Amino acid sequence: MRHDMEAAPSNVAEDHSMAPTTRTLPVLPLRDVVPFPDTVVPLTIDRARGKALVDDVQARELKRLCLVCQREKSVESPGPGDVYTVGVEADLAKVVKLPDETRRVIVE
Repeated sequence: MRHDMEAAPSNVAEDHSMAPTTRTLPVLPLRDVVPFPDTVVPLTIDRARGKALVDDVQARELKRLCLVCQREKSVESPGPGDVYTVGVEADLAKVVKLPDETRRVIVE
């Protein structure tokens, strides 16, 4: 066994802020928009599954979801193979229910 590296002094705290975490978030597939981290994005949610997801997230204490882009915007009910594998974690900042049942949403 090699002992080339010294152990950190006991009075130095280790930084775990960059340690990976695992959590499960609801996934909202998006058409015609690419969200980026640390941006405010207005969205119009008109599909039934998307509206149900937004309503569910709005009722939670932690109003967080994962936004992913659809590969083909013509797919009406996208599954795991219809979206890209990288997404953006976002907070649901505001939801407005319109008379036609569409949701106008602000995520950040």
